[in-house]
Amino acid sequence: MTSPSIDRRGFLALAGYGMVSLPAADMLAGPAGYRAPEIAGLGAVAPSPAESAKRSASPITKSEARFRPPAVPLAVRSPYLNAWLPGDTLPGTWPMRWIGQETQLAGIVRIDGQPWVWAGAPIAGSIELPNMHQENLEVTPTRSVFTLEAAGLRLIAEFLSPVEPRNPRLQSVPLSLVTVAVAATDGRSHEVQLYADISGAWASGVTSDEIIWASTTTGLARTWAIELANPEVFSEHGQMAAWGSFLWSTTRRGKTLSFESGEDWTVRYQFARTGSLTSTVDPNFRAIDEAPPVFAYTHDLARVTPDGTGVSFVLGHVRNPAISYMGSGLQPAWAGYWRHSWDAMVDEFLVGAPAARIRAAALDHRIITAATAAAGDGYAQLCTLATLQTYGACELVAGPGRRSWAFLKEISSGSATSTVDIITAASPLWLYLDPGYLAMLLDPILSYAASPAWQVPWAPHDLGYFYPTAEGHASTAHSASGEQMPVQESAGLLALAEAYAQRADTQTGTAFLARYSKLWSGWAEWLGHQLPAPPRQLTADDFIGSLDRSVNLALLGIVGLGAAGKILARLGHLKGASSWTATAASLIKRWQELSMDSTGDHLSLTEGGKRSWGLAYNAYLDRLIGTNLMPEAITATEAVWYEQKMERYGLALESPVPHWARAAWEGWIAAWLSDYPIGQKLIDALATYTNETNDRVPFSDTYWTTTGAQVTVWPVFDQARPVVGGLFGRLALLEGEVAEERSLA
Repeated sequence: MTSPSIDRRGFLALAGYGMVSLPAADMLAGPAGYRAPEIAGLGAVAPSPAESAKRSASPITKSEARFRPPAVPLAVRSPYLNAWLPGDTLPGTWPMRWIGQETQLAGIVRIDGQPWVWAGAPIAGSIELPNMHQENLEVTPTRSVFTLEAAGLRLIAEFLSPVEPRNPRLQSVPLSLVTVAVAATDGRSHEVQLYADISGAWASGVTSDEIIWASTTTGLARTWAIELANPEVFSEHGQMAAWGSFLWSTTRRGKTLSFESGEDWTVRYQFARTGSLTSTVDPNFRAIDEAPPVFAYTHDLARVTPDGTGVSFVLGHVRNPAISYMGSGLQPAWAGYWRHSWDAMVDEFLVGAPAARIRAAALDHRIITAATAAAGDGYAQLCTLATLQTYGACELVAGPGRRSWAFLKEISSGSATSTVDIITAASPLWLYLDPGYLAMLLDPILSYAASPAWQVPWAPHDLGYFYPTAEGHASTAHSASGEQMPVQESAGLLALAEAYAQRADTQTGTAFLARYSKLWSGWAEWLGHQLPAPPRQLTADDFIGSLDRSVNLALLGIVGLGAAGKILARLGHLKGASSWTATAASLIKRWQELSMDSTGDHLSLTEGGKRSWGLAYNAYLDRLIGTNLMPEAITATEAVWYEQKMERYGLALESPVPHWARAAWEGWIAAWLSDYPIGQKLIDALATYTNETNDRVPFSDTYWTTTGAQVTVWPVFDQARPVVGGLFGRLALLEGEVAEERSLA
């Protein structure tokens, strides 16, 4: 096992980055009559399968024509169910895991005896498999919908990865839904058989791993369960959990359903030739890349008319235990809701699919409408891309006292568990959609920080290397192992705690703060001795290295003290609250004197520095939580300076790394400066980048502002990272303003 003292750069080298309980009826409950309007061509409606198949492809609107995701989310529910399409077209392209490993999902449909490909790039021996013509792609915050046509048949494939804000039970379900609907478009009826398979690569990131499999049935579903022959609990193989089961299910339809496992081309040939499968299980367990096994279903849909019909499939990954936390294995949250029975969970997921699609449409409508109103179509597109990518890095588990806890995998940039600065960057999404989820992410971090295991006076950087282990770091009264960002994480957690309390109801928010009351005062006391000129240390942009007297970090520390004042006021500690509020106000004046460049037209990168500059993105937190410390004159000065530094695809992070942008911080800057022209210009530049980049990977948040290319200079290979939740910065501000008005009413 890798030494726990390894830092991120060492991890990146080792990982090869340098190489490129409610009953089913309650689940069904929902706004059954809801029908969201089409918004900006993003497809906010979730019609029934038959309605989907009958509907003509929508004409491409100006907005829709601009929206071309770098990669299209297919099944994105957790770090281990995280699959994307590296392109626009479903037929002819294999899905990939977030890290880039191919994970095959093959779809074939026989129309009057002629096979056509609707998903992937399968080969069926000597039988030619032409691709269906893709007419349209709609991507929403929770769904990707492909419209295809061939031989008088329309096929619509909808990939739904549910997001269930404020509902830990439903959000804990590690499953995604694939709904395939077909209908005749030529006024005739057609004999149709629908085929879909997955490869063993979904079960491991190492293709030489041996896998085993079984086919099981429940009251509603037939499921392929695929596992490693030699599982290793709390380990990963190629960024995939090395234990648990990958699930591939479909609805049972009597004699119209057949299934088969076997070598990829032979199973596909069997279907292409006959339209059915043998309903047999290959007994020869083997490696993923040895006579590559696939796991297939065929639905005989008989005569399909213009009225249409459809079927459902489920992709999922289950494991128990889920996380190792300080020596204890924690169960996944879903296990408590379904009595450790994943088959019962799958059945209920299929039963509840119609209601889930309605809820998804409502959530899509909410996000797209709000984002469009806030900053236009481009902003709606950015929030659409950020939603699943952010939630998809997280999982819910059963914490102590039956409280739900959430853990985050630092995807792509280190694989640490629940990295504080990553959560901070992503937090605007949860502050807008689901403040309680943010509290569930913070709980295990704060519990660790309050325990005897953590002895230093500042906040921890993460819960340990590597996910899914959260074993912490060795610490003494003066030092701690692992990567540390003392001011960054201490001030960040103070700001996040206050931001959460502002959005929770008074009783819940106060109880949360009271559980960790000693931490707030302790971190504030420690921060007070570091400011206004923090000594050399890492910031959230650790790939740049340590900075001495960082202007942006000092600003964060001062905002953290202002947050401490607000927290203590909520807890009734008025003397301490008044003291830290006054200290923050005093320090910001000294900070201003130290931080302005000698020209007076921008902030420096470091206090006293010359001819340098950096993004003061931590000013966003000042506005978010209402500490209002940043002088308006500096805000206006920075707005002008940033506008001068804009390039085609955005704004560089700082002068030492010219032309390198970080999307999350640009989202924060755009929100902080939303009253200035630069705010909208940044949003538009970011949207242009996502639509034009040639890198077909899940939203790379570190990129070149001049070319739109993903930054791939070691040790930076950032893609699929949850930090893009920071693009919800503007919506989180607006939501906070509404909450404040409500509290004053």
